[in-house]
Amino acid sequence: MYFNDAKEFGAADVVIVGMPVFAGRIPKTASTRLSKITGDNTKAIAVVNYGNAHVTDALLELVDLLKENKFDVIAAASTISHHSIFDGVAVGRPDESDVEKINEFAQKAIEKIENGGSLEAEIPGNRPYVDYKKLPFVVSCDEKCVFCLECVGVCPEKAIPDDDPLM
Repeated sequence: MYFNDAKEFGAADVVIVGMPVFAGRIPKTASTRLSKITGDNTKAIAVVNYGNAHVTDALLELVDLLKENKFDVIAAASTISHHSIFDGVAVGRPDESDVEKINEFAQKAIEKIENGGSLEAEIPGNRPYVDYKKLPFVVSCDEKCVFCLECVGVCPEKAIPDDDPLM
C-alpha cells in the first residue's frame, strides 16, 4: 500500500511495514510518508531490507517511528536482498537460507498476533541515528530509453533531472 494521504489503523488491525535501507537509514521520503499513518495501539511488524551492507540504525528508526505513531510493534526484522543500486552486491539473495529465516520470523510473528505477544528483542542501532549520506550513484538510461521523461515524474527522490535524464 502506498500512502499519500493520512491513514489511521484501529486496534483490531495488523500492519506490516517494510522499508528499504540506504546508507544505514530509511529514506527521508519514506519516513515522511510513514508519518502520515497512525495506529490506535495497532499491532505492527517492522521489516527493513538492505543490500548486504549494514542495517546501521534503519530498523531502530522504523520501530521508533511506528511507536511514535501509536503502533504496538510486536516483531522486527532485517532482510537481505540483491542490492538495488550496486549490481554485484548480494547476488542471489535472498537465498534458500534467507527465505527459511524469513519464514521462521513470519511464523513467530503470527504466534505473537494470536497470543498477544510483544516485541521481546532489543533493536540494534543508535540514537541519534547516523546522518543521512548522499549516495554515490548516477541515474542512467540505456538504448531503450525514448526520453518520455515519465521517470522524472515518478522518482520519489527527485534524482532524475528533467532537463537531461542521462546525467
